[in-house]
Amino acid sequence: DSYADTPWWDTSSQEPVDSSVINSDALYQYGEQWWNQKWGARGALYQSDSTGLDFDNNKHLAVDVKRRLFTMRGNSYLAVGLGWDDIELPGDVTTSGMRLVAEGRYTVVGPAYLFGQASFTPWLSEIENIAGPNGKEIEFGLAVNPFPSMSLKAGYRNYWLDSGNPGDATSYNSGNNGLFIGGGVSW
Repeated sequence: DSYADTPWWDTSSQEPVDSSVINSDALYQYGEQWWNQKWGARGALYQSDSTGLDFDNNKHLAVDVKRRLFTMRGNSYLAVGLGWDDIELPGDVTTSGMRLVAEGRYTVVGPAYLFGQASFTPWLSEIENIAGPNGKEIEFGLAVNPFPSMSLKAGYRNYWLDSGNPGDATSYNSGNNGLFIGGGVSW
């Protein structure tokens, strides 16, 4: 199975310096490939478009390799894997590191299914003077395949970086979250 989607994401970004919230939108892209219903690979690029608001864009590239633990009826499954995050934040702040990922899909009825993914990136590289940053991501929603090679999706996505204790001078908090809607193709 192969998938390619481009959902529209209505995202809110929390700026790390003053914790202000910036509302913007973005298209994000991802592609996924499964071999023998066991091994999978996924690549995704998320980028918020804040340039019209005089802010830099956030950019997040994630690449994962996954293994299905089990597959049930109707292509329902649970998978776990390892991946890599590469993140660019406003102010030329960058970080990257290995991530742990879990995802699942459950066929509700016919062509409709629920999907979800969670990841944790405990080993991100240092951000300026901030030691020990980590990333967390969650995405879930409902998808419908109206035709055999087409999918329509709607859901919610949240990604955040943090480090240190809240209120501490060395703490760092930044995130993107919001609803998404879109579609894609499968072959």
